Amino acid sequence: MQYLSVDYMIVYAFLLITLAIGLRAGRGIKDMREYALANQSFGTVALTLTYLATDIGGAAVLDCGVALAYSEGIIYAVVNSGLFINYFLMAFVVAPRMAYFRKYMTLGDIMQSLYGVYSGVLVGILSFCIIVSLLGMELFILGIIFETVLGIKSSWGTILGVVVLSVYTAHGGIKSVTITDVFQFIVLIVGIPLIAYITVDAAGGMQAIFTQVPTDRLQVFGHQKFSYYLVLFIIWSFLPLGVSSPIVMQRMLMAKHTAQLRSQFLVIGTFLPLFRWILLFIGLGALVMYPSIEPKNVVAHVINELLPVGAKGIAMAALIGISMSSLDSLLHTAGLTIVHDVIMPICNLKKVAIDELLWVKWATVLVSSIVVIIGIHTNDPFRLSLMALTFQAPTILFPVLAGIMGLKVDKRDFYIAFIGTLAAFIATKLYLPAHYDHFAILVHVAVNATIFFGMHLVRHKGFVVVDRNQGTSELWQPATLSLMAHMKMLLPTPQNVIAYSRNKVHKYGAPYILFGVFITIAYTLPYFLWSYVPLDHQSIMLMIRLVGGVFCSLLIVKDKWPQSLLPYLPTFWHLTLLYCLPFTSTVMFLLTQGSMEWLINVALTIMFLIVLVDWLSFIMLTVLGVVLGLLFYTLAVGPIALQLDFSTGYLLVYTCFFFTLVALLFARRKEQFFEARLRAIGEAHATVRQAGELPHPATQRIAAVIDGQVQEFLAIHNQQPIGDLEERHADAWSMSPDFLHYFFPTALEVIKQGTHMHKHLTEVITTVYLAPKLTLHSLKSCLEATIATYTARYEQEIATDLSSDYLVYTSSNHLQYAIVHVLQFLHAHHLESQVRLWIAQQEGVHMRLPGQAVSVSLVQELLSLFPLKEKARNMGLAISRLLIEAHGGHLLCKTCSIPGQAYTEFVLVIPPAGSETEVSAEPK
Repeated sequence: MQYLSVDYMIVYAFLLITLAIGLRAGRGIKDMREYALANQSFGTVALTLTYLATDIGGAAVLDCGVALAYSEGIIYAVVNSGLFINYFLMAFVVAPRMAYFRKYMTLGDIMQSLYGVYSGVLVGILSFCIIVSLLGMELFILGIIFETVLGIKSSWGTILGVVVLSVYTAHGGIKSVTITDVFQFIVLIVGIPLIAYITVDAAGGMQAIFTQVPTDRLQVFGHQKFSYYLVLFIIWSFLPLGVSSPIVMQRMLMAKHTAQLRSQFLVIGTFLPLFRWILLFIGLGALVMYPSIEPKNVVAHVINELLPVGAKGIAMAALIGISMSSLDSLLHTAGLTIVHDVIMPICNLKKVAIDELLWVKWATVLVSSIVVIIGIHTNDPFRLSLMALTFQAPTILFPVLAGIMGLKVDKRDFYIAFIGTLAAFIATKLYLPAHYDHFAILVHVAVNATIFFGMHLVRHKGFVVVDRNQGTSELWQPATLSLMAHMKMLLPTPQNVIAYSRNKVHKYGAPYILFGVFITIAYTLPYFLWSYVPLDHQSIMLMIRLVGGVFCSLLIVKDKWPQSLLPYLPTFWHLTLLYCLPFTSTVMFLLTQGSMEWLINVALTIMFLIVLVDWLSFIMLTVLGVVLGLLFYTLAVGPIALQLDFSTGYLLVYTCFFFTLVALLFARRKEQFFEARLRAIGEAHATVRQAGELPHPATQRIAAVIDGQVQEFLAIHNQQPIGDLEERHADAWSMSPDFLHYFFPTALEVIKQGTHMHKHLTEVITTVYLAPKLTLHSLKSCLEATIATYTARYEQEIATDLSSDYLVYTSSNHLQYAIVHVLQFLHAHHLESQVRLWIAQQEGVHMRLPGQAVSVSLVQELLSLFPLKEKARNMGLAISRLLIEAHGGHLLCKTCSIPGQAYTEFVLVIPPAGSETEVSAEPK
């Protein structure tokens, strides 16, 4: 029986797994925010996949993807290539300004915050209408999939799909939707490329497709519908319509932070155009093999005719998953929009209390019941959805975008622009000729923008922007000088180039010697890469190798460079990369007329370059290297006359495009790692500062331990009663004398400190807890008392020279603590030589251990407040350093490892009382 075949079993399993995943993921929903946004708990991967699964709907694949590729040709894929511009604008312009709106749940919430309650309700109604239209369209497509692919009547297939969707969507909200979308996207990303591969292979390969497809399908500028697709290109490339979509806005509000949202848009902007080209290959391949079938039946025909058992089931599940992944998101957003954006504000105004979460769930079920009727009975849902989109998007786009960008908005501007756009909508429907319908949306956008921003300009006599952090507004004026300064910074002047190279090398490093050695070997050993150069071009090839070898040799001997030239080493590094990789590969590829060896070398060059530099430097060096290579070939050889067969040309495009794409995607990991570290440091710093000027409790705890141990140590050494120390440190955590040694190595993990955190913690410790009460003392008298106490307690002899003396402002107890711990460290390492101590006039106290040079790394660890090595856990020297710095001085360590002259010397630099040096708590 057909319905029990392997392929159908795969489809049944897919539906059951989807339902099970949705029900399981949606357990334990407690409130509306969790139902709507999952408390912003999803990672970047999950958010990206659910966005892609939602965007790649059944209509986008069957009707607008494969069908248009089959009937219209490559122009639709070319137009879709502009999506990367749109999403890159969203990533770098819109995403950074979404931080203020993270507390909201829907597009209606944002509109209410900007333009008032009634504006939010109005937008909620418009959003609900367009969602219902899109739901009807997707259900219509779902019915076609069930009928053409599975052989099930479209009405029964639609009802089956809606039942599965509504159950888990209403039950678990966005959690169920997101997790099922991830699963459906995995099936999609397996099934669609599988269909494309089998289709292209059955059509005879890429060369057969592009040679046999009708020439009118390969036209772009000469296409009969060029103006229509030009309008689509403008809209999809330069208008951020996502901010006016309730579904896209909800996905944006689900992001944890703006950096996550930016990464999400960058991946989406890269993936979507590629996916559209995959659909193009399916359509063109089917056109070559089956030139007379209905465009809407192309995918079903390919699946039924070409795919083997098993692969057919995966492809059918992928098609169903494509449609379901959009439908569940639309259903969820529809129920949320009608209740949260329309019903709840009205109930709040009427002071009527309702259970919002329960209402949203039942509204989702009710909407699914209504739209299933639309999906079954409508014959042209596309026109209805297009009409709704043509009015809704231009009406909301600029008011929402203006609010996000920080413009001071007014609800009167919104209403007047809304009425003007409505009038334009009616006028275009009545008077615009049918063959110019595609210009209507541009008219609506222009009218709305003109009225909205025109009203703002008239009202405020300029653009007024809002500082959301301080709640203030000011008249925005173009900062000419600032703009010119920014433009000057972007110009490739020698100063800017040198500064850029230094910054990048400082961040990501540069293997100068390793690269120089590797390229030098590559220029000498693999002669087969150079043997394909024609004899009349051998001199050019040798010159290229010679110059590259000189550059690499200079990198190898960089340690011998004059000191004055070292600041220019990073710039020379980037120039060497440009010359040896993209420039040389371009010239040699042209000289060898596209030989396979240099085609492979192009791929290696791309991967090699992206490993060595960041993605921005990769783009700039690649583009500049290729351009200079083409220019050099033109000047040195002559006009470029590269004659490539189809296979070589295809491999060249494939290699350059996909290797670059992969390189850029994976190169981002370096920048993301660096940005994540900075973000973690900033968050830790903000956590410390969250209580105003009060230090974080963890900081107080650590500093109190330090203060307690200092006081107890001094009390023991001075044979003084501890007094009220037990009362001050009665907590159990301060009673153990070894507590500090074990707590500090884990303090870094406990409070997630970074560079800024370290600096702040040190400041708090020194200023609040360790800053001494300074009085005037004789440095000699302080040392005499300290040495007497130390020698009596530890029975160690010290060679002292206290002939010099000067007055200092100090705390004798803190100074004694520092000196004792330095002497303990020196005596722990001495063999036979006696430790020497003397006073240098106007400088400080010197303590030297002759004959021994202690490891510099060990000293650095011991002086660090947060030691990393196990053997450096004694914090005595680190606390001593803080105490001396609190006096306005320094604790220095000098070592000498020359045989016969070895020593280790500590210097307590304490400024004399008569100097102008101010006592500062900030470590130097």
